[in-house]
Amino acid sequence: MTGTRASGGAHSDRRAITPVDNERVRIAHTLFTALAIAGVVYGLVAAFLPAPQIVIPVVLVGVLCTLTLRRLADNGHVELAVLLLLVAISLMIVASVALDQNIGATPMYLPFLVAVAGASLYPRQVVWSVLGAMAVLAALRLVSPGEQAPTSAGYLIVYSIVVTLLVGVVSWVSARSVNEALQSSQSAQQRAEQLAAELEGRVERRTAELEKALRTQEELAAKLSELSFRDPLTGLHNRRHLDDELAHLFAYAKRSGTPLSVAVADLDDFKSINDRFTHVIGDDVLRTASKVLAAGTRASDVLVRMGGEEFALLMPGTTATDASRVCERMRSELDSHNWLDVDRRLHVTASFGVASSTDHESIADLMRAADERLYRAKRDGKNRVESTAQVA
Repeated sequence: MTGTRASGGAHSDRRAITPVDNERVRIAHTLFTALAIAGVVYGLVAAFLPAPQIVIPVVLVGVLCTLTLRRLADNGHVELAVLLLLVAISLMIVASVALDQNIGATPMYLPFLVAVAGASLYPRQVVWSVLGAMAVLAALRLVSPGEQAPTSAGYLIVYSIVVTLLVGVVSWVSARSVNEALQSSQSAQQRAEQLAAELEGRVERRTAELEKALRTQEELAAKLSELSFRDPLTGLHNRRHLDDELAHLFAYAKRSGTPLSVAVADLDDFKSINDRFTHVIGDDVLRTASKVLAAGTRASDVLVRMGGEEFALLMPGTTATDASRVCERMRSELDSHNWLDVDRRLHVTASFGVASSTDHESIADLMRAADERLYRAKRDGKNRVESTAQVA
């Protein structure tokens, strides 16, 4: 039983904050206020009665009690406030009849009693108010003088009908008011849920759009970063990438004691190709030559276009002798390449200069040595590989 009461109390507390019960409190507040005002008016009228010193204090106490009950209803305790009001008025009516031995005007209070009871707007409270009214009527018959019983019996029948009609009216008005509040609450809740769903959908769509835009931006940044290290004509890495990789690979070669070979290649007589066959053909030659050179490299090698018709190849872990053999194969492939897809009159060759980190202490010396050997290959007839190593 204790657990049940606790659970019921918790339920009542939760229910007291719903819009429907707020409407009940509002109606109860209005009726209690009306009752208090009526009491004040009656007190003013009672001032002119034969015994105002008795009536007025009673009325004032009733007004204060009613205001207290209104405060109780404002705090959500509507049922308790109505119950206390019913008990107070019932006791007052029965006491007045018992003291004055006069029931003539008493039943007219009963409809108002039931109307106030209906302020609770709970079906079970209306039932109890009717039962309470019947109990009060029965008590009035018991305490009334015997000679007034027939008259009071007639009054009881009439006022019982009036009570029943008034209960119906109050219940209908209360139910309608509560239903309107409930429908308004449900409509507002549905609208709030709909707005929340729409907002959540917008947030999800916006989040997806932002994530997509972020991925696109990251991909674009990656492409831009890659393009900054790529030659747009041949697709090979450019001089900027060469500088970064050469610094890293040269430092590793010196630290580990492994060789790093560098080859610088230059297409022979490329200016005459542009002059004889136009720059469009010259671009095709550069693209094709890049593919031939790239075909002869390893995954660890770094092939770049340094600019114009000049290329560079970094070969980590490769001696000058092995690098010379690699360059000789590239030279031979380029010399024997079929250029019919570009122009059948073409014959393209290249000269190579090779140097190794084992013979030089700085990057500048290494690149200078490779350039000097390239110039020597050009000077000694072109279409050849120049290196300090002897190629068998």
